[in-house]
Amino acid sequence: MWVGRKMTFLTFYGGVGEICRNGNFGEKLCKCEKMDAEQRRKIALKLSGEYCKYCKQEWAESWFKVKDKKYISMVSLLGKNSLDLRKEDDVFKLFTLALNWNSRKYGRFDRGLNLFKKLDDAGILNEIFLGKLRWENWERKKQNTNVESKVVLSYFYLRERWNEVYQRLMGLGSSTSVENFIEELHEMFKGGETTPLKVKIFFILREMKSQEILEIDDRFCCVPDNNVRKIMYIIGLTDVKWSLSPNLEVMKEISEEISQLFNRDGYQLHDMPLFWFYMTQCFCTSKCLIYNECTKKFIKSEGKSKKNIR
Repeated sequence: MWVGRKMTFLTFYGGVGEICRNGNFGEKLCKCEKMDAEQRRKIALKLSGEYCKYCKQEWAESWFKVKDKKYISMVSLLGKNSLDLRKEDDVFKLFTLALNWNSRKYGRFDRGLNLFKKLDDAGILNEIFLGKLRWENWERKKQNTNVESKVVLSYFYLRERWNEVYQRLMGLGSSTSVENFIEELHEMFKGGETTPLKVKIFFILREMKSQEILEIDDRFCCVPDNNVRKIMYIIGLTDVKWSLSPNLEVMKEISEEISQLFNRDGYQLHDMPLFWFYMTQCFCTSKCLIYNECTKKFIKSEGKSKKNIR
C-alpha cells in the first residue's frame, strides 16, 4: 500500500485526506444500506485477510500482531510497558489504560497510551496499586507530571474497590455473569467525578481473553469504539445508527455483530480489522480496499458529491 517509505499507524492517525467517513460529529452521517449476510461476510473476510497481511509488514506498528489468524493481545506488545495479565498488578494497570481511553482528554489512542507509559515509567501506577501513594499526596506529584487530576482520581477510585472488581473479573465464565459484570462496572464509574467506563470494558475483556486468562464468549470481546461503530454504519455492516454516545445495550449489540463477522472462518480478530481499516485504509476512491464490494463509494448530498475530509 505504501511504496518507498514507512507509513506508520500514528502517521495516518493524524489525517489521511479524502475519505468516506465524516469527521464532524455534528453532521448526520451518510451511509449505504445494510448489506445482506453474504455481502457482510465477504467484506469481513477481505478486511480480515488484508489486516493479517498488514500485521506482517515491517512498517506495521509493533502492537498490531496476529498468530494463526488470531489477535495477539495488544498490551503484551508494549515493550517495557507490556502487561502480563497473569499478574494482578498488571490487570490493575490494564484498567488504568482503559480509563485513559475512556476519558475526554486522553481518549485519543496515542494520548492515552503515552499517559499510561509516562505514569508506568514513573512508578506511579505501582505506587497506587500497592497503596503507597494516597490521593492527598497526589497534588505534589502532579506538579511533576502535568496530568489531569480527574483521570488519576479514577485510578484511586478503582483501587478502593479493587478487591471486589478483581474477584468478580476472575470469576467470569457464563454469559450471564459477563453481562452482569459489564453493567456493574459501568454503573460503578458512572457518577461523574471519575472517568466513566463503558466502551473500554470490552477492551479489558478482549485483552484478558487474548492472554487466555478468561474463557468467555467472543461476543463480549469486540471493542465497539466510536470509530469502529462509525465505519460499520457507513459501509453498511450494521443498521444500528451511529451516535457519539450510545447506551450500553447498543454497545453490547455492536460487539456481538463484530464478533459474528470477524471471529469466524478461522479468524479470531475481534474489532481490530475495523479499527485498522477506519484509521488507515478507508477512502472514497478506487484505492479503498473494499471499493468493489462497498455499495457506498461516493456520497451524494443535495445533488453534489459530498467529500468528507478528516
